Amino acid sequence: MSRFRWIFFCVVCAPSLLPIPSHGKNVTQGRARGHSTLAPLSLGFWIGVSFDSPDRQFLGTTKGRDYHELGFRLTWQIAASHPATLEYTLDLMPLVILTDNPVYSAGPVRRSGEQTREVSGYEAKYGIGAAPFGFKLNIVVSKQFSLFAAASGGVEAFDGRVPTYDASNFNFIFNFGGGMEFRSRSQRTLFLGYKLHHISNAGIANENPGIDTNSFYAGITWSL
Repeated sequence: MSRFRWIFFCVVCAPSLLPIPSHGKNVTQGRARGHSTLAPLSLGFWIGVSFDSPDRQFLGTTKGRDYHELGFRLTWQIAASHPATLEYTLDLMPLVILTDNPVYSAGPVRRSGEQTREVSGYEAKYGIGAAPFGFKLNIVVSKQFSLFAAASGGVEAFDGRVPTYDASNFNFIFNFGGGMEFRSRSQRTLFLGYKLHHISNAGIANENPGIDTNSFYAGITWSL
């Protein structure tokens, strides 16, 4: 699995190599002239929860799993034309939890000599993730309120194979959904959202049942 760890490391660390300019005269002039810069627009974090993954809702076939995550987000503005703005998002998830993964023990030996496995219990698996391919479209309704649609994709690595024994601990993710934002005068924004979140290993393991979750999340951002 070493090559997958290298892929995950590169995806997570690549954004840190971007030549982000300092918050000095050049950035100020660029914003004043309407030119985009590489300086991030905001920093935020969120907590997401999902219970009892459905069977065959979208692409996944694994049901009955809970999925929870803690994430941090950097946002860059790509384009703006009132009342809409388009943003690029980079998400890092230092903690993701997937529950009810089967634990196997040795079962009876078949006549062919093959060792069988039996489910002896269930346990949660813990991991980390990154979604460097994200976009968010905001529609401003008022000075304090806006609606948004968002989608992103990336990878997650768990401390064991999920969701089955012959699957993989390294998985690909993508999600899409929407929500609402409430802005305060102190440059903070509270957001609430929903996303359909898909997890699968894209066929790199013997099994790829996939998981779809209906995730609800809430968080806060600060303008930089």
